[in-house]
Amino acid sequence: MTAETILIVDDNPDTLHSLDRMLTTWGWKTVLARFGMEAWGILLREDAPLIVMVDWNMPRMDGIQLCEMIRMKAVDRCIYLILMTVEDRPEISAEGLLAGADEILFKPIYPDELKARLHAAGRILASCRKAQDQDSSLLIVSRDELTGLWNSKGVLRVMDHQLHRACRRQEHTGLILLWLDDFEMFNSLWGEDISQRIVLRTARELQISLRSYDELGRTAPDKFLAVLPDCTLEQALILAERLQKCVETSGEGYIDESYPLTASAGVTAASAHSFLDAVELVHLLERTLARSGRYARRCIASSEPALAPFLSPALPLQMKGA
Repeated sequence: MTAETILIVDDNPDTLHSLDRMLTTWGWKTVLARFGMEAWGILLREDAPLIVMVDWNMPRMDGIQLCEMIRMKAVDRCIYLILMTVEDRPEISAEGLLAGADEILFKPIYPDELKARLHAAGRILASCRKAQDQDSSLLIVSRDELTGLWNSKGVLRVMDHQLHRACRRQEHTGLILLWLDDFEMFNSLWGEDISQRIVLRTARELQISLRSYDELGRTAPDKFLAVLPDCTLEQALILAERLQKCVETSGEGYIDESYPLTASAGVTAASAHSFLDAVELVHLLERTLARSGRYARRCIASSEPALAPFLSPALPLQMKGA
């Protein structure tokens, strides 16, 4: 599929098929979905449509939630989002645009208006493809070469988007910085080939342990960062222990069981009113781990983002260690 394919998402079958007939008459190819999660499955394909028309009000996952997921999960792809709604309130457009929609289309839909908006969408996507053709590295610049996870730049961008989303929704965002203990020493003992196999296995196990809408990045050879939407500090601490166990099992069969692979974790949860940005929160996690005596191995340390400007050795940290 290409930019000439449009994904239409609407739980009303009459609207769905009416739009399908209209668009195919104009020469567009269409893919139809009745629900948000069905649409998300289609968008996960490599040949996913690049124009999405989605209804605002749908059961389970509505149009706002789908827009937010697309912007969070597909930050390295050009997707043009048209949000359709019957509501005509002044704040509707602002809410839809903040969720990531490019256009708000009010029902009933007038053919001439829709045709003009799709023409604009095609022009914008053509410019996007041209820019990507000029620098193909844009397609992979946000991904870690070894694991395929977000790299440092990519996960910070995802994290920044999630923090803005959490602010709108008045939610917490949990963050876990997982630091492999003594990785440089193990790397010199195992050799690069074994080290890479263990990192790949670790990445896979961590992804399995996270929720489907959580995000995971590899920010350094020995560091992983998990971004956890709608997650409190208490919940993030519980998850950090689970991730530590994943790391330990990742080394099984490769290294001496008498000195297993372990990880320490810095944990925090940014509230809707936290004033730190993504980079500052990562620095907070690193300082939290450094102050906790991370080199004791398998340590978990947490800190509140609100304390960041006043951090000093006198401030107590919540810590757990082996």
